[in-house]
Amino acid sequence: MLTLIISKILRNIYPVIDNTICVGEEKGGFFQMNVQRAQEIATSGVIANITFNGVRVFIQNVDEKNETARIYPLDDPQKEQDVPLENLMEH
Repeated sequence: MLTLIISKILRNIYPVIDNTICVGEEKGGFFQMNVQRAQEIATSGVIANITFNGVRVFIQNVDEKNETARIYPLDDPQKEQDVPLENLMEH
């Protein structure tokens, strides 16, 4: 019951995308990635609508300590790279 109440409160404060409460910083209708959300996406295996420099990417894993993510473009899986989470946007 408490979880339901907290969820309802958070949904009034933060936007919801695909039934997930987004707590990243909004920038022009997009949400700047944070560690918690990036980890959720990486462990889910879902291809979320995430971009890096305007290119859709897949998040392979997250380095919580350095606040970076290992990503690759959806159309070019060979181009893996580590990028700061703040440079990833969720649409």
